[in-house]
Amino acid sequence: MSFRSSLAWALSLASLLFAPLTHAHSFHHHAEEHTSHEAPLPERLAEAQALLAGYQKSGDESAVARAAALVGDAADAPDADTLTLTTAAAVAQATHRFDQALDLLDRAISRAPRDTQARLLRAAVRRVRGDLAGSAEDCRAIGHHGLELRIGCLGAAAQTGDDKRRAYDALIAVLDAGVAKTPTAQWLHSVAGDLATSLGYEAEAIAQYEAALSKGENGQVRAALVDRLLDAGRFEDALDTAGEGGEQLALAVRRYIAAERLGQLSRVKAEVDLTRHQFEDLAAAGDYEHAREMARFYLDVDFNLALAARFARLNFADQREAEDLALMQRTGQLAN
Repeated sequence: MSFRSSLAWALSLASLLFAPLTHAHSFHHHAEEHTSHEAPLPERLAEAQALLAGYQKSGDESAVARAAALVGDAADAPDADTLTLTTAAAVAQATHRFDQALDLLDRAISRAPRDTQARLLRAAVRRVRGDLAGSAEDCRAIGHHGLELRIGCLGAAAQTGDDKRRAYDALIAVLDAGVAKTPTAQWLHSVAGDLATSLGYEAEAIAQYEAALSKGENGQVRAALVDRLLDAGRFEDALDTAGEGGEQLALAVRRYIAAERLGQLSRVKAEVDLTRHQFEDLAAAGDYEHAREMARFYLDVDFNLALAARFARLNFADQREAEDLALMQRTGQLAN
């Protein structure tokens, strides 16, 4: 899987929603100390949540596989509780099984209509699928006790320019007040960065993503920051910033793009060749979870428009966010 989901959402949904739970259980195991699949369900769910939260920071795909194994088929039980359903939905969302995630969240919300975790996650999945009205509906259902979450949620679901400007101003006011705790503040900064990007506030977007990263590492925020640096023509900064995020595929592709725009693709030629072979193998296997990165690679690094268009189209079948629309437009499949 790749960091393909909505930046502002998937950034912190695992770490934001599950942080209080995982911290309370103190699941900071070494690899050999992971919870057994035979352990009681609450322990398995807590460990799965910790793994999902860690994945948002590291991009370690094996963490999601372990989380899926720990959750298993617990959500299939007719009496599965809201936490089980929401955790299973978070796993499904992380593996891009969005329809399954929505089904699980529908069940969770039918049991607990005001559950903040379920509402935030369903808002995120709906937004990924292009259902901004449904996403905003879930945001509005978040109680006033979660006012900062509600403001961020509605900001991410804003559609019109006026709504986006109002949402951006509201987010900045909350952040300037300094009342949001670290996981929430990081998420709010990333939402503000997304809004600033869509409003054309280039410098503000960069500042918001940098502020989000100052709260802790997150691959999706770093990828968004690299994109803004690329747009600003700061190619050396983009190259360095992408490299600071380790070997996550979304960042690797952006690093290649920065090198190409510097006229220095030879600096990363060996890595580019390996990634090309990886994408060829994935395509041969019919595995398109990395379709967004594949499209960008062939559009901006390998310059194969036919392949870029193919993968942009496959990606668009699952996701309808701004970046997905931009890829379709850039490959000539949507009018500007």
